[in-house]
Amino acid sequence: MGNLLAWKVAEMTQPSRRLAGLRAMQTNQPYFTDASGNAITQIQAGGAYNFTVAGWEGKQVYLIMSKDGQQVYNALFSVPMGLYTSTSDNIGSWIADVYDPVSGAPLGQATLAILPAGGAGGTPGPGGTTTPPGPTGTPSGVPGVFSGMSTGTLLALAAGAFILLSGKKKLL
Repeated sequence: MGNLLAWKVAEMTQPSRRLAGLRAMQTNQPYFTDASGNAITQIQAGGAYNFTVAGWEGKQVYLIMSKDGQQVYNALFSVPMGLYTSTSDNIGSWIADVYDPVSGAPLGQATLAILPAGGAGGTPGPGGTTTPPGPTGTPSGVPGVFSGMSTGTLLALAAGAFILLSGKKKLL
């Protein structure tokens, strides 16, 4: 709770880009960048951004993503995410909670507010700012063989992979 309070105070007294840049330098810390590689916490619809986790590039993390307080993704996710151009459908507050896929240990949280194009900044919606909008069905960058699968099927595959990778012999 203390870290959240400190973050909110820093966010109110310093520009978001500076705070995001400081957070991005920490190993295992998830963060968003604009197309130029600058760490961001907000972007206007139509803007391109990337999502990664410092020190995990080229690997997979376990990602739970919410938009405006509603969970939209819960599965393994490869980082860095390819450059994604946001649309008006992505407007809102995104939160990405990231975990080590083997141990389940939390790696951190990133937030991204996607604002209306041409709009003046503003206050993110419920739950604060949030992270990258991955599509609600399949994660961005999913190879073609998985692109037609439903979210449920992808989650089942991810759970099976998680069990296999963790080395556990039983589900119970």
